[in-house]
Amino acid sequence: MTILRPTLINQIFKKYLKKAQVPEAILFIEDSKGTFTHQARQGELTIDRPFLAASLTKMFVTCLILQLVEEERLNLTDGLVSYFDRGTLEGLHVFEGKDYSFDLTVADLLFQTSGLADSYLEGPSNFSKRLVSEDFSVTNEERIQLTKSLSAHFKPGTTGKAFYADINFNLLGQLLENVLEQPLAILFKERICQPLALSQTYLIEKDSAELPNVYFEQQVLNRPRFLAQDASSGLVTTARDLMIFLKAFYTGQLFDPRIFKRLESYHELQADWAPIRYGAGFMKLPLRKRTKEGLKQVELLGHTGSTGAFAFYYPQGDLFLVGTLQQMARPDLSIRMLMNLVMKL
Repeated sequence: MTILRPTLINQIFKKYLKKAQVPEAILFIEDSKGTFTHQARQGELTIDRPFLAASLTKMFVTCLILQLVEEERLNLTDGLVSYFDRGTLEGLHVFEGKDYSFDLTVADLLFQTSGLADSYLEGPSNFSKRLVSEDFSVTNEERIQLTKSLSAHFKPGTTGKAFYADINFNLLGQLLENVLEQPLAILFKERICQPLALSQTYLIEKDSAELPNVYFEQQVLNRPRFLAQDASSGLVTTARDLMIFLKAFYTGQLFDPRIFKRLESYHELQADWAPIRYGAGFMKLPLRKRTKEGLKQVELLGHTGSTGAFAFYYPQGDLFLVGTLQQMARPDLSIRMLMNLVMKL
């Protein structure tokens, strides 16, 4: 049984909030039945105030993909060539002079095992650096062309290899729109938000949208043009909504949870992501916790984002942890905070 100490939780939260150096942040923790619930927050960010979820968007895309697998409308082993025209794919994945674009599968994208380069961080585009100083729009077609200009990191599905790249989920978002013939924002709304009554969760649709604050060091960033229609990072949500979604994702309210048994495969990401492993659209953070019985293997399952947003399930402690530290300059802080919490609870 996990012994929960609110005072300790608050101390750890304040420690990492001080490191983040932002005026607002939130941590929301519950067990599966809601018998334990705790909030730690800073500033005006309550559990009902929206924040940018960044790459937590990927879990929503994953949910839709798994729904279609359950509905037998697609298989993870399907080649992308079944859902995209050959002109879109040709030259997308070139490794050591050979084009593997037509070998890519749905699973390669979902598990981040495609080997595709990441234009968000790599190459002359390097969106991560540009976003600090300017807002700009990038279409899916432009992201694909930028990826084609970069060399892939390994052959698709290479045993033991994964490389985190937003393009994998940009493509999955487009695939969902191709199959279901609706915009991704509508799919989020009709297949996830309405069934769960997530009243303040949505995918950013317009480049003129008013967005919640997020910080890079002490600078407030507002980047609606970049985030509009972004299947990898364009989600806005609240801690309350995110808690509902996270529980639904892992307890079978949106798809049959038995599908996870077919997806129990995790891969090491590139070195700067260690010790995180990537599974079917979500991360696993393996930890060794010292208990009275000795060292015990535990884990956190979920996702983190570049804004400091996080949503993780701690199965061994029956806890769900969501929130954001709001600091794009140090997105690692949220993971470090959660690791510290799990180790000391």
